[in-house]
Amino acid sequence: MSKKKDEKWLQVGNFLLGVDKNVYGSYVVLKTVAGNWSVRWREDTMMFASMLNIMRAAVENDGAKEYLHSLVTVMFVATTYMHDLVALSTKQEMPFCQGVAQLLKDQQDFEESVANEKKPTKKEDEAALKEVAEMQEIQDELEALDKENGN
Repeated sequence: MSKKKDEKWLQVGNFLLGVDKNVYGSYVVLKTVAGNWSVRWREDTMMFASMLNIMRAAVENDGAKEYLHSLVTVMFVATTYMHDLVALSTKQEMPFCQGVAQLLKDQQDFEESVANEKKPTKKEDEAALKEVAEMQEIQDELEALDKENGN
């Protein structure tokens, strides 16, 4: 990234996030403060939009900033640490990679289940609203009776 004066970076822990615009397009850039690691997402990827949204939220919300810090820390660790090296040398297994693959599958399954949830019909919505109104009416009548009886 160029070192323009107006360049803005969001710092979370030991990481910096920013947007790089060049002749090839726009990128969200995540890098360490030390400059020894970085990753970039081009504007035509899902991660570009996701990271931009999380970055915007992190500017205004400490909870989102903590989430962003956790997310980028996991990305850093997953890409810089040889998690399965010992396991491969002793057992010919890769528990970390298998665990990450299972987490990704579980997340995809969850997102699909949310997308496929049955939404109530207009008729069901109207019935639910009618029931709530009737319950409120009963509650109001009970409160009126309590006032009449001095309770």
